[in-house]
Amino acid sequence: MQIKITAIHGHGDHKKEYVYLTALADCDLGQYALVRSTYLDSSQISHSSRAFYWFPNTLVKKGDLISLWTQAGINTFGKTNKGLPVHRFYWGSEETIWNDKDDCAVLLKISEDAFFRAQPE
Repeated sequence: MQIKITAIHGHGDHKKEYVYLTALADCDLGQYALVRSTYLDSSQISHSSRAFYWFPNTLVKKGDLISLWTQAGINTFGKTNKGLPVHRFYWGSEETIWNDKDDCAVLLKISEDAFFRAQPE
């Protein structure tokens, strides 16, 4: 994986919560999706998802920060207070996503050959 989840901040308040990720290499963020799942117990994650966000095609560079905010907003690129590059994305939810102690953020990499259009018979 060329992206990693760093933290979940502000969970429980949809206007303050976001997931922080870091680019480990130059890549297209559009190959990644973030899924909300839950822990079944201390070591096992559920196979069902409760929410799904597929990042838009965006080129990120090694070391770039990525924040995915729960609330609605306009995707932007800028700098953090410390001057680091950050890509800000918005899920568009009016409710919290990361509100349960058993919630789990799962990062998926989607290959280019994973698409298949359903055709009517």
